[in-house]
Amino acid sequence: MTDLLDAQPLAGPGAYPVPAGRGRWRLTLHDRTFQRNLTWTQSILAELPTAHTRKLVQQLDETAVLTFSLDGWSPAAAQVQELWHEVIAWRWDDTTGKDEPLFRGVVTDSEDDIDEQSHQVIFTCHDYLAVLNRRFMTSTQNYANTDQDDIVLGMLNAATTQYTSGGTVLTPGSLLPIVQALVNPDGSSRSKSGFLRQRSYLPQQNVWSALYDLSQVQANALPGNPNSFYNAFDFDLTPGWRFGSDNANDQLRVFYPQQGVNNTTALFYYPGNLAKIKRQVASTDYANYVRVLGNNQSASASTPQLYAEQLILGDAAGVNTGLWMDGVNAADVIDQTTLNEKAAGDVNTSGVLQPTYTLTLAPNVYYSRWFQMGDTVQLAINSGRLAVNTQVRVVGIEYDIGDDGQEDLVLTVGRPNTTLYRMLSKQKRDINALARR
Repeated sequence: MTDLLDAQPLAGPGAYPVPAGRGRWRLTLHDRTFQRNLTWTQSILAELPTAHTRKLVQQLDETAVLTFSLDGWSPAAAQVQELWHEVIAWRWDDTTGKDEPLFRGVVTDSEDDIDEQSHQVIFTCHDYLAVLNRRFMTSTQNYANTDQDDIVLGMLNAATTQYTSGGTVLTPGSLLPIVQALVNPDGSSRSKSGFLRQRSYLPQQNVWSALYDLSQVQANALPGNPNSFYNAFDFDLTPGWRFGSDNANDQLRVFYPQQGVNNTTALFYYPGNLAKIKRQVASTDYANYVRVLGNNQSASASTPQLYAEQLILGDAAGVNTGLWMDGVNAADVIDQTTLNEKAAGDVNTSGVLQPTYTLTLAPNVYYSRWFQMGDTVQLAINSGRLAVNTQVRVVGIEYDIGDDGQEDLVLTVGRPNTTLYRMLSKQKRDINALARR
């Protein structure tokens, strides 16, 4: 799969200015069709030109969220129906002279705020990746020596073509407009990973959790560096219309071995093209010893508990940082190899005390495809105690879209922020897993 926008020669930034009479961003309202292979023109209901306070938040290996507000007395607000409709967010690309769809999601939440002077409605939309968090497997799914790409496809099929445990067919209501796309770090097409895994998922296994957990286990050492590791894969969901009218479905892109490339053109520096910086170092993100508890499939005290542990011995037993332990529950896991992979993946992520940087770009410096999610970029900061010159990875992009057409772009680089959504999802997953032990 090749992005058609990338397949054609690109003009320089600003070659195609935003057309007169409109802003860089636009939102369109659509019917949920519960069909695949439809173009956006077949489902469109209306433009939402009066939407304001718009914000799009995207994160590495996470769901995307779009929020916007409407005047509650406007005809546009009356058109939007929770769960029935979806919204597409388009951004004008001044290197191609086209609107590029960066988000497609279901209208999941609304909040009406009314007083004597006004009635404002805040709408929240989640992409179809988030819908997987409300889908679970209704039968046991076993995978023996199966390519991890095929396991992801199995999860997607289980989520989109649903049956009750009693055999009642739940299509077309369960159908999601998602197809799998296997891609290299730069987004170009690839063949299967060849990385075989064993997994056994019990009924009521949350599909989103299974996908995320599979992506986070340890894979191989980075080329030329046997002491470093990457995760099994990265993933995202992007509107298929970015790739042409013949790919109308959303693409669940599975990046192997990871998303993003070493981007030598993206340099962020302060003072300079960064307007504002926030740097956070949190000890809660650091652990040099990880112990993962599995499911031994027996309540007998005589049955050995299934577990795995990994540590960074020089740190954990040393006299610099000292010992920082983390205990992880994996109550669904009954395979020792899977536990070992998870423990290794966790300690390779948490065993580095890595800052999180939130970078607000200066106005009008960003242009499409300057960098992508997952790219490694150069960061230079000269301010007070900080004399930073390092490489960091883009793990979050936030578009704060002004009502006058301007946009503020905020990047998260380094370590991903811990979100409330992820914490609550993890707690719910642990509780459900324990109930099945």
